[in-house]
Amino acid sequence: MTKNIFMESGTTLLLHDDLGCDELRIISSSTNARHLRAFGAYISLLRTKLTSWSVGNRAPDNGAYDGLNARSFISAVSEMTHPSDTCDGAADDDAGEARMDSKSRSRRW
Repeated sequence: MTKNIFMESGTTLLLHDDLGCDELRIISSSTNARHLRAFGAYISLLRTKLTSWSVGNRAPDNGAYDGLNARSFISAVSEMTHPSDTCDGAADDDAGEARMDSKSRSRRW
């Protein structure tokens, strides 16, 4: 995966080996990381190998996250607000409930 992906509420992404996706490599380096974000959306991984990928090394990116360098990631974020709620943070909408199910062969982050 070489692009960032933002999934909106109500969308579904199926990453299943029986649907042709047996491996997902997400580019990851100290300066070039990608993310797959589901806001109120659904991600399902079934027997899919998932890895951060170093293009330069042509291998999994096994470096530990040190807080300084970029790092690829997948997230599912639920956001449900009530009209009477107030928020000083970034929540400003009702993206709905997100979900991510994973039954994978392996994950390398």
